[in-house]
Amino acid sequence: MIKLPKIKLMDFTDPSESFLLAVILAAAGGFLDGYTYIGRGNVFANTQTGNLILLGVNMARGRLAASISYIVPVTAFLLGTYITEKIRIRYGGLKHLGWRQIVVALEALVLILISFMPHYSDNVANAMVSFACAMQFDAFRTMNGVPFSSTLSMTNMRGAIEYMTNYREDCDTEKISRSFEYLITVLVFTLSVFIGSRLTYKYDDSAVLFPASMLLFGALIMFLKKRDKTAPA
Repeated sequence: MIKLPKIKLMDFTDPSESFLLAVILAAAGGFLDGYTYIGRGNVFANTQTGNLILLGVNMARGRLAASISYIVPVTAFLLGTYITEKIRIRYGGLKHLGWRQIVVALEALVLILISFMPHYSDNVANAMVSFACAMQFDAFRTMNGVPFSSTLSMTNMRGAIEYMTNYREDCDTEKISRSFEYLITVLVFTLSVFIGSRLTYKYDDSAVLFPASMLLFGALIMFLKKRDKTAPA
């Protein structure tokens, strides 16, 4: 019989890997996919595989102009990954401010700027969103010490099934907890796509301020937990 899994919401050892932060990042990632697809011309913010598929389909149909709208976010995603690595190398040694906090704060700032961009600049807006999502994707690769993606739910679904299968073999309760952590992030991501889509219908461009707020909250969580970790006994 499967016991009720124990999930540790916050981890003071490494705040950037906490389950709570993973949920926040997954929520922001799902929201942004719904936002760009509904409000910015049927382009995915995170799922560059989807953009590559749509790029190939449009090229096969001879729609070269439409193809550009998918080339732009993919290129921006690559650039965002490069910039994130430069930030990690340059600021990875800071003691009182984590480099991942810089990444999250910068991502939130980019999203705030996007909220002021009109629809005739959708290609630029999508490029900026993909740039921001690439930073998040590259900076946050693990959750409580295991591989994690705030943008690729397939990675998390695979992890959930892997740990569930291993639990059936040795009944290690920690593995069932890991499996549920993965499943919750997938659920949050999916639900956030729905919420992001609905709020984009209602608030249009300004809807992007919701995930921006989530990310700022995530940066604050990392800061506060780092303060608690280094506080004198």
